[in-house]
Amino acid sequence: MQGEMGCQGGMASMLGISLTDILKEVQPRGVSPHMHYCWVYRGRTIIQRNDHTVKGRWTIAPLGSGINQIPGGETSSISREPVIAEGYGFFDMPKLATSWEELLDILRNRGLNARSCTA
Repeated sequence: MQGEMGCQGGMASMLGISLTDILKEVQPRGVSPHMHYCWVYRGRTIIQRNDHTVKGRWTIAPLGSGINQIPGGETSSISREPVIAEGYGFFDMPKLATSWEELLDILRNRGLNARSCTA
């Protein structure tokens, strides 16, 4: 509940980071630890990725949905600040296809295909 204090959507962010950690540790076949968070408010839907920065056992991630930020405005997340010191790792979602043709290109570049798939 502390994640929700003063930060709408903070509790869901903390739950998502915990789930991400579990998925990274267990590595179930066919399940990626990369996720989208989706918050739905009256008149507004916000979708974000679970990208974050890791330093040792610490995770630095944007907290909450950002509902209080101006749409299209700059974000001031510490997780996107330039990191100069060594030992930091970045967990960023890989590029996702936005069309069937783009998916086929991504798969082709990785030596894969979508022969048995339908769209």
